[in-house]
Order: sequence, then C-alpha cells, then structure tokens
Amino acid sequence: MTVIDQVRANFGSMSPNEQRVAAHLLRHGSVMTFASASQVARMLGVSASTVVRFAQQLGYSGYVELQERWQQEFDESKKLVAVSVDRADLLEHVIERDGENIASVARNQESIAGAATAIAAAQRVWFTGGRSSESLARIGSHFMNLIRPDVRFLDVSGAEVPDQLVDMSERDVMVAVSMSRYTKDVVRLVRLSPPRAATVLITDEHASPLLPDADWVITFSSRPAAIFRSLTAGMATVQALVAATAREVGKEAVDLRIAKAEELWKRFETFMPTESPGAGSSWAEASEAEVPDEEPTHGSVGVDGYPLEDAR
Repeated sequence: MTVIDQVRANFGSMSPNEQRVAAHLLRHGSVMTFASASQVARMLGVSASTVVRFAQQLGYSGYVELQERWQQEFDESKKLVAVSVDRADLLEHVIERDGENIASVARNQESIAGAATAIAAAQRVWFTGGRSSESLARIGSHFMNLIRPDVRFLDVSGAEVPDQLVDMSERDVMVAVSMSRYTKDVVRLVRLSPPRAATVLITDEHASPLLPDADWVITFSSRPAAIFRSLTAGMATVQALVAATAREVGKEAVDLRIAKAEELWKRFETFMPTESPGAGSSWAEASEAEVPDEEPTHGSVGVDGYPLEDAR
C-alpha cells in the first residue's frame, strides 16, 4: 500500500487539522518531500505535533519515517525503467504484478460512480492525455462515444487545441488521463481551458500536479510489471468508467446508439466479413468448382514455359 493509499484509508478517522495535512500531501506532495514537520506546520497553520500525529495515524513512528517513505515513492515515480527482464520467472512476475495493479481499481468505486453520473449528464465530454497516457485517453474517448453523443478527444500536441476549446462550456466534463511522469501539456490544457469544465482525473498512485484541479480523482496502480510503468490497471479503470457511465445513460439509449453504429459500420464495410466455423472449407470447395480440371490440349503451356506438345 502506498502512502496515498494509506492517507485515503485513514482520512475519515483523522482530526480536522490532520485532514488538512492529508489534503496538502495529496495536492502538493512534491513540497512535503523535503519540508520538515515544522515547515509543513507553518504552511498550514497547525502545530508540529499535529503533523507528527498525522504520520502516526498512517502507521509510522513519526514524520521522519513517513517522509523517508514518501521520498522513496516520489523518486520511483520518476523512473521509467524499474524491473530487470533477466529474471527466470519474468512471465509469472508480470502476471502477478499486473493482477495486483488491476486490484487497485476497486478502491475507486465511489469516485467512478460520481464521475460516471457527471459524464452521463454532461453536454459534451472531452478526453485528453499525453505520451503513454494518450493511448488510454483515446480508447476511453472511442468507447465513450459509442454510449453517448458529443465525445471529443483533445490532442495536447496539436496547435489547434485553443480552436477546439471554443466549444467548451461549464456544462461539459473533461476526462484527463495523466500518469507519472506527468506531462506539462496536459497540465496546461486542464488549467487553461476556459470556462473550466468539471474535471475527472485518472492518474496513478503518485502525487499528480492536477489533483487540486480535479473534481473527481480516480487512481490506479502503475507499478512496473516488466520494463516500463504498467498501463494495465489504467485500461481497467477506463473500462470501468465507461461501463459505469453506460449504466447511468441507460440500457435502452446505449443499445439504440450501438445499433446505429452497427448499421453505419455495415454500410461502410468497416470490418472484414466474419464467417461461421467451417465456412473457409466451403469457400475453398466453391473456388475449386469454379475452375474445372481439363485435359491438356494442343498448344497448352507446361510448367517450364514450353508448349506441352513440344515437351513431349
């Protein structure tokens, strides 16, 4: 369990002042990486003993031990390569680690439900993400568009982003996918979008700079299963959000929209035709029937390029 997991698990049992420390860690984690207990206390207007009790609530002996753990996690969040591929049990390790990552999605049921309700009722829905997070955002945009109208993807690297934002309103919802390391383009897009739509942040367990800007925060574990940080739980999170939104939209409306999409896919021949089992052999038989075997005739060409009569 990460420090952020510990904070969320113990938040309800904390005093109001301890909750202020917890909220500050979630929103400004990089500051607490190096600030002392007295410095944190001065920033928040609480006593240093409150900061120490906060750490003890999480199971640490004091603030110093908590800070050491937090610094370790913060440093790990900056690494792209973390696990050697030379180990003999690599496949088993990957499966086990990604299973643990997927299990982390379950802690977000309340956040996913709240975000899904907002997305279902929104005028428009915008998805965005940068670098590896972009793939999750694009897939989320694709599937969300199949269950409700007016879903758009914002490419943070595109020069036309400000032009696209002309249509954004306060009745919209923006879904920002941002995992460590956090790209400046995504942070800038979320903060500069006028007027600011409600924001759903899908992020990993580290302290995203977008936490203060988010109305709903959905976290997943991205602990490396092999070479790079894992996207597996991120994909599960996106799918869970789409499923929860479909429930809010309603089965009848979703079925109708998918039926329209199916009709258009058929009209445009979007996909290759599918055959029932055994159809391949029937096709082969039909192909053979179209070219009946014939006895070689005078003037036919042999495999060596010479007329068969000359070959004889």
